[in-house]
Amino acid sequence: MLPDDVKFLAPFVLAHRLILRPEAKLDGLMARTVIGEILEATPIPLPDVERNGRGQVK
Repeated sequence: MLPDDVKFLAPFVLAHRLILRPEAKLDGLMARTVIGEILEATPIPLPDVERNGRGQVK
């Protein structure tokens, strides 16, 4: 599974776990939107890979 797969699926899988405040609901905010915004703002961690001088993985 790739990070983009997680970003795509997470709002659908996690939305039912998020309880929005009544004010947020009145503003038309949806749990899927909140999760999507969090994921977009979160950088994808890169593996700690050592490379040689030619850009190849050691």
